[in-house]
Amino acid sequence: MIWRHATPESFVVFVLLLLFLTQCESSQNCVFQHVPFESTNNTQLFLSKIKELKQYLLLNYPVDMPSNLKPDGFCQEIWEVHLINKKLKHLASVSGRILERKFFNITYHIASFIEGCNIEDSCVRFVGTNITQFLDPVPYHIGNLADKMEKLIELKESANYSKCTIIQCQPDSFTTPGTENVTQSHGGVQSSQQTPLQRSHWGPFLLLLLIPISCFLLIMTRPLRNLFQRLPRFQETPV
Repeated sequence: MIWRHATPESFVVFVLLLLFLTQCESSQNCVFQHVPFESTNNTQLFLSKIKELKQYLLLNYPVDMPSNLKPDGFCQEIWEVHLINKKLKHLASVSGRILERKFFNITYHIASFIEGCNIEDSCVRFVGTNITQFLDPVPYHIGNLADKMEKLIELKESANYSKCTIIQCQPDSFTTPGTENVTQSHGGVQSSQQTPLQRSHWGPFLLLLLIPISCFLLIMTRPLRNLFQRLPRFQETPV
């Protein structure tokens, strides 16, 4: 086996390379080559699942719904489905075994692809409503997303949502210009919403920096180990 002859240093280099490749792969998230749904009529499929789920729910159970999403003709559906998946998984985590399975029957179809987009939703604010008002539009949000993906793939061979990974929100009505988190620059005003995008570029560079350092350590440790093996070992003389 290869691993029998592997040294700890070579294992470190391998792990760093794996992390680097993973980071590069993540930049391709939210680009779909095929529609990630099993059914051709997704609205009807999820209408039946929601109807079955409601039989086990208190229809006036309080939940939260997003209230400040910025209207977006392209990203709106995938933002909605992301928040739906997040809320349904939370409800499943606080439910009993039977109800948990009912929630899982819905999230199973969307979690596998929507969570890979790593959508940032820190700006989203919520308002209270009941679970009926939350669940009723769910099949239509999912169905609209599936239909749009199918059209994009037919026209462009892929549905590219890589520019939708940060949810855009409307400013709060009570926010004044003096309290908005913006930074002044010589070229004008830059919004703080650009910060997550700027931070995301550091990962590959840091990993690229770690790889040559690890290779250097791997090269240097072997002669040092041979040197220490040649040195005479101290032996205690019997008294």
